[in-house]
Amino acid sequence: MINTIESLQEHLQWALELEHATIPPYLCALYSIKEGSNQESVEVIKSVFIEEMLHMALVANILVATGGKPRLDYPGFIKKYPTPLPHSDKSFEVNLNKFCPESIDCFLKIERPTDADAPSQDDEFSSIGQFTKQSKRV
Repeated sequence: MINTIESLQEHLQWALELEHATIPPYLCALYSIKEGSNQESVEVIKSVFIEEMLHMALVANILVATGGKPRLDYPGFIKKYPTPLPHSDKSFEVNLNKFCPESIDCFLKIERPTDADAPSQDDEFSSIGQFTKQSKRV
């Protein structure tokens, strides 16, 4: 639960870790697509990874604005794949794959919205939506 500036900063750091962990699978899939082919998929994947980078920058800015300091250089920040999403319930692993049905399935799991009646969950969440639902309560 977020009820102090310190817990807010901790959750912002967690969000930073989460956003960072989603970028490599999108880039691996994107860079595996032969240049000049499957342009629609290239554009969709590119827009998603750019949005993930934007989310990461926004979270870092908010963390700084609240007096915190984004930590990007500690052991374990850069994940070894396959890995579950940071602070998730570990219900699935994120892999670094070429663009294929398995990578699309992984993207769908990453981006899956939370059920409307799912409780907010700040740690061990089942979806990113469940984590962000917690942060919207602040």
